Amino acid sequence: MPDYYTETHNWGEEIDLRGDITFDGAGHTISGMRIENDHNHHGLFRMVMDGAEVINLTVEGDIRYTGDSESHRAGGIAGECSHGRIKNCTFRGTIDGGSVDGGSSRTSLTMVGGIVGYAHDAGTISNCTAQGTFTANGAYSQVGGIVGQVAMQTLRQTVKDCHVTEDCHVTGDMAGGIAGYLYGTQNTELRDCSSGADVTGLSEGGGIIGYLDGRGLTACHTTAACRVSSPRYAGGLIGWLSAGRVYGCHSLAEVTGVESENRSGYAGGLVGFGDTDDYIAGCYFAGTAQSPVGAQPFIGHQNYYVPIAATYSSGRVLTGGVEDSSLTGIYYGEHNRLTQVPLGADGQPDWETTTAELNRAITDYNRDNSRDCEFHFVQTDGTSNPPTLAEGVPGAE
Repeated sequence: MPDYYTETHNWGEEIDLRGDITFDGAGHTISGMRIENDHNHHGLFRMVMDGAEVINLTVEGDIRYTGDSESHRAGGIAGECSHGRIKNCTFRGTIDGGSVDGGSSRTSLTMVGGIVGYAHDAGTISNCTAQGTFTANGAYSQVGGIVGQVAMQTLRQTVKDCHVTEDCHVTGDMAGGIAGYLYGTQNTELRDCSSGADVTGLSEGGGIIGYLDGRGLTACHTTAACRVSSPRYAGGLIGWLSAGRVYGCHSLAEVTGVESENRSGYAGGLVGFGDTDDYIAGCYFAGTAQSPVGAQPFIGHQNYYVPIAATYSSGRVLTGGVEDSSLTGIYYGEHNRLTQVPLGADGQPDWETTTAELNRAITDYNRDNSRDCEFHFVQTDGTSNPPTLAEGVPGAE
């Protein structure tokens, strides 16, 4: 095969990749892929499963679902990945999952991802990227720049080291720059991923995950190019946080709660809606959160107070177009103790003192909790500027 293979072809029957088989693209590109039918699985491969893997491959093309099933999966590399591995792969193109409603269930419905539609049962997606436009408009549709839904009940499921840029546009009921929906409280994790995507959540939109009900989110971030909007809940990292701890993450995104016919969305610099007693620790927000009715630097709206420690905001917050300066330059030290960053002798925010306080708070958190936050804050642009995050607990360097 040449370095760049091009053929426009409407895939009639995508194939399964099963068992101890490796499809190694060896750095080549397949372009011109076109899939347009009413099958329930779409992708270069229908499924990657039972130990199979796809590595080192780029695919360019377009997928459009034309059926009316409330449960279908589409991904640029594979419709579904179960007990398989997809690594070092890229998809560029468009995926249209249609407008089929999923009834009242989050677990059996439209799943669209730039790489995989539905990943479950010990599948791994790593070092992958996606560019293009990925959409589904039905109720409970789950759309992500990398994967639509990530699910696990008994085995470990991981999405890691995946990235999308501002060339990625994601729209769905639950929409995320990396994943639409992640669940499996003890076993699913998304880590070391980044997004600059333009995300539109019809219900929940997150710069990284639309709806999180899993083990957690670790060392992920959204860039300043990231745009997140929703008429319900919009978050710089997560649209709806139902379960899962969030460690070592940050958002530079522009987050917007928008008005619709019967809703006015909430915007949170980190989370749109908080509904958990799991911690957010060692994180920060330095973007913009805005909403007609409710914008906050950390969590736009919550059922009850989500525990937060060692987390700060230097971002802008606007409600009804009016900026609230009291919500800039604030931080949580100990559990839910919100403090304004102190001023130095020159009248400017004293981030040096605040950075030390944040690192003390991480140390206290790790001492008091069985799950460690293995990150600390460092000042890389002078002591008068907000800190960034680095790996390793405070004092380890």
